[in-house]
Amino acid sequence: MLDTCVTIRALGNAGKYRELRESIVKKCDKIAFSKEIRKEWIGQTAKAGMSPSFLIAQLEKLESVGKLKFIGKSKLQLVELNRRPTDKYDEKFLTIALATKAKCIITTDPHLLELDPYKWNGTDMRIFRPEDYRNLNH
Repeated sequence: MLDTCVTIRALGNAGKYRELRESIVKKCDKIAFSKEIRKEWIGQTAKAGMSPSFLIAQLEKLESVGKLKFIGKSKLQLVELNRRPTDKYDEKFLTIALATKAKCIITTDPHLLELDPYKWNGTDMRIFRPEDYRNLNH
């Protein structure tokens, strides 16, 4: 699971974030998203100097190689958080990560990073900075 900041940078062609995207594509990892998260991605593209059409094209490339996973609202409603980030806007990333049984969230957000590791229903999910994720041997 990637947060919006990391997703936008990874789908652009900016140095270490491009390497992160390539790492995701090489591994069997997927990027999960919801309607709310996709809307946020598109809304944040201008801040990153990217057009929405470029973002959509990059998402379509990932989808064509099976690296995107849409999660519907009904599945997200089944998740009840036992610990919440201090910024309520970050809850959507935690919820979707748990709904998909993600092994990790990749983020630069301190509100999510402070929750590492996140224990839920007998599962330990890690929350990494992009550079720490890239350095994992898995």
